[in-house]
Amino acid sequence: NGGAEHDPREPIAIVGGTGYVGRSVCLHLVNHPTFRLGAVVGSAATAGKPFSSVFEKKEEALVEHYGADLWKPQAFPQEFMSVRVSSVEEVIAKRECRVALSFIAPEHGEIEDALGAAGVKVFSISPHARFDPANPLSVPEANPETLREAVSLSFANKEEDAKSLVKSPNCVTCGVAVALKALDDVKKWGGVRDVAITTFQSLSGRGDAKYPRELVMGNVYPLKGTVERTGEYQKGELKRLMPGVERVSVGAYRVPVQKGHLVDVRVRFKGRSAWVPRDDDSQDDVGGPLGERLCEGERERKPTAAEIKAAFESFDPLRDAPLPSKPARAIFVKPLDEPFVSSAGPASLGASARLTPAPPRLGTPRPKDDCEFENGMAICVGNIDVEDDCFDVAFCVVVNNVARGAWGAAMLNAEYWSYLRNRKP
Repeated sequence: NGGAEHDPREPIAIVGGTGYVGRSVCLHLVNHPTFRLGAVVGSAATAGKPFSSVFEKKEEALVEHYGADLWKPQAFPQEFMSVRVSSVEEVIAKRECRVALSFIAPEHGEIEDALGAAGVKVFSISPHARFDPANPLSVPEANPETLREAVSLSFANKEEDAKSLVKSPNCVTCGVAVALKALDDVKKWGGVRDVAITTFQSLSGRGDAKYPRELVMGNVYPLKGTVERTGEYQKGELKRLMPGVERVSVGAYRVPVQKGHLVDVRVRFKGRSAWVPRDDDSQDDVGGPLGERLCEGERERKPTAAEIKAAFESFDPLRDAPLPSKPARAIFVKPLDEPFVSSAGPASLGASARLTPAPPRLGTPRPKDDCEFENGMAICVGNIDVEDDCFDVAFCVVVNNVARGAWGAAMLNAEYWSYLRNRKP
C-alpha cells in the first residue's frame, strides 16, 4: 500500500476502515512514526474497490444529507491512492497485519473474534464484548495499570492474549474519565464518590448511519430509550474504569453539531463529610458539624476553583511514556473569555465613559471552537463551579469524539501496548 515495501513501520489493519472513524484514522496514519496503513477492511459491498472512491462517496453523502453549512467533508490523502478495500478473510490469509484497530458496529463483532483467533491483536472501540472481563477496558490516562497487567500476562500466555480484545469505552467516557481521574488522584479530597453527567453529543458520533434530518436539525434528540445505549454504556464504563466511584447518573442527547461532544459533569467527593465551609474561618479548633470527627490539624475545606483548575492542569500520568498520539497536555482548562475592554478613552474623559456596560461574556468551552487541542487528543475543561448546592464541583468538558473518543482511543491503546511490550526487561 503506497510504497509499503520500503516502509519499516509496522502495518496495521483498519477494520471498519471505510466508516467515518476509519476514514479519519487513515489521515492520522499518513505521518505516524511507528504504524503504517496495512489494510483497509470493509464490507462485502466495498471489498476490492478503490479506497479513494469509497472514501469520497461517503463524505459527499454526509454533506448532502446534513447540508454544507453544517458538515465539512474530510479530504482523501493522496498517499493512499493505490489502496483498495480488503475483506477480513484477505487480512487473515495474508498474515501481514498482526495488529488491527477496529471501528465496527457491535452486530459485526464476530469479525474481531475471528481476527483474534487468527493471532491478530485487536484494539477496538466497538461495544462488542466491551464488558467481557477477559477483555481489558482501557483509557491509559485513567487506568494505566490495566494494560500494564494485561501485557504482563501476555508474556505468560501468548495464545490467550491473542484472543483478548483491548477495548476503549464510549467516546464520552474516553474524555470524562480523564477529567475524573485528575480529581480522583487528589488524596486530600478523598476520591470521587458520585458523578452526574449530561451529554450533548455531536452527529458524527453516529457516523455514516445518518439521522433523519427532521430529528436532529434545529432540534435536541434524547437518546434514552433509543437503539443507542449511550447512557447505559457510560455508566457501566465509568464504574469499571474507576471502581471507587459509587454512583453514576447519565443523561444523553444528540445536538446538531458536526464534531465535538459537550458534557456537563458534576462530582461529589468522598471527603466532603469532613470539610469545613470555606467561609467558616472562625473555627480553628475541632468542632462543628463538619469537623467533629477530625483531629487537630486535619481539617480540610471544600476545594476552590483554583485548586480544581490546578488538579486538571498538572495531570500527566503518562509523562514517562513516549507515545506518538499522546497529547503533550491531557487537559486544557479554558476560562471564560476575557471581558470586553472599553476603548472609550482614559478615566479623564469622565465616569460615563468608564461605566459603559460591557457586553456579556461568551460561555466556554464550545465544541466547534475547543475540540481540536493537541490534534483532538486533549480534552478541554471550562465552567468550573464550586458553588453548586448539590455537588462539590461542576464543570464542562469538550471531547473530540472522532479523535480522543474514537480512533485516538484505539490508537493510544495500541501505542501503549507496544511500548509496554518492548520495554520488558
